[in-house]
Amino acid sequence: MKLSFLSLCLPFLLASNLAGHVAAQSVAYVQQVANVGGEVITDIQNAGDGSGRLFVVTRDGRIRIVRFPDGGADDGTPDSATVDSTPFVNIASRITNSGERGLLGLAFHPSFAANGYFFVNYSASGSGDTEIARCRADPPASDAAVYPTGDVLKTIDQ
Repeated sequence: MKLSFLSLCLPFLLASNLAGHVAAQSVAYVQQVANVGGEVITDIQNAGDGSGRLFVVTRDGRIRIVRFPDGGADDGTPDSATVDSTPFVNIASRITNSGERGLLGLAFHPSFAANGYFFVNYSASGSGDTEIARCRADPPASDAAVYPTGDVLKTIDQ
């Protein structure tokens, strides 16, 4: 049986389209249940540390912690959420925030629960270059982390 290129790629195309749709619905859901100040959400992550916290990244340079009363359990009932008043990280002074630029991404180290490391991707103030920096929450369960001054791992000219 001979398979066409399209029939081989179709499952991947459908999965990627579904993933994009799910991601868009997740952002809409978080905006609905947690008022993050009307800012543009660029990423939503879970640290995988068992805390149930969602980390919502906004283009203006803040990472906010969203908490669900039931830990985000999918029990079929609508959730309400609260947003911590103090951002987990605020790097607004270090970024360029306009158009497609700003704080764009967040990733947690696989051992975040033990070492507190996480990584941010942003457009640097002044140059607009993309920078990837390593940050640390100390202790990892802390609800506020300090942005380091010397842990820029990669700079990409823009």
